[in-house]
Amino acid sequence: MYNFFKYGLFRPVVAWLFRAKLVGEENVPATGGAIVAANHIATGETYVVPAMLSRPMVYPAKAELFKGDRGPGSAVVAWFLKSVGMVPLDRSGGRVSLSGLEPILDALKAGGLVGIYPEGTRSPDGRLYK
Repeated sequence: MYNFFKYGLFRPVVAWLFRAKLVGEENVPATGGAIVAANHIATGETYVVPAMLSRPMVYPAKAELFKGDRGPGSAVVAWFLKSVGMVPLDRSGGRVSLSGLEPILDALKAGGLVGIYPEGTRSPDGRLYK
């Protein structure tokens, strides 16, 4: 499903509608495990960045999004995240959060590309925070 969404839906929409251009892809290794750290100013980065990169990318996402228990829209989001291989992350803290990173470490060890947002959440007002 990942390739269907990336090449069949998101890349054409991102390139045509948003007129996004990828700058600096030469800094992303062609093979091997790597982390792409991006600012999380709006929801769109989650779709734009992987759509434009040539390598598949996995993101950790807050575990609540995978439950799909807040109505039909929530169920669609949960299905989508699971179908494209995103990883649920328990952000409650401590060892629970640390153990939630295991799938991300596994992806890196397997040579995958992992996207993260160092802020840990989306900006509430569109400004960049620490």
